[in-house]
Amino acid sequence: MEHLALIFISPRQLNELQEARELPAETWREETSGEALMLDTGSWMITAGSLEAKIDRWEVNQDTCKMRIASEQKKENFIPLDYGFAVSMIGQTGSKSHLASYLISLGEIYMMQDRTDIPSPEKEFNEPPVKDDMQSPEL
Repeated sequence: MEHLALIFISPRQLNELQEARELPAETWREETSGEALMLDTGSWMITAGSLEAKIDRWEVNQDTCKMRIASEQKKENFIPLDYGFAVSMIGQTGSKSHLASYLISLGEIYMMQDRTDIPSPEKEFNEPPVKDDMQSPEL
């Protein structure tokens, strides 16, 4: 796997775009030390100097491009680094050839599960038609 420098555009900034344009990527930093953040995609640990924690233990401030390890002390504008944020971050920084395996592995960290309430295309198109008792008899 890779060690990635966390240099990317915040997902909120991308979502707020009204038209396609190029934006500069930001270097994300730890809140108090200001050190640049790194992600190890093998262990899913984010590090900043001597600080280190699993990806799902971090909080993000998308206004300032800062992260901090989550604590009981709430801080304004910091929200949990959730799966959607992680996917956007990995999509912008990681190797495109490894993206599928990253997303599978990341799903395990965030305990994502396959949705069973959505029929697969194969099942949907290969099932025999359902007989409707209300149909008119065949002539």
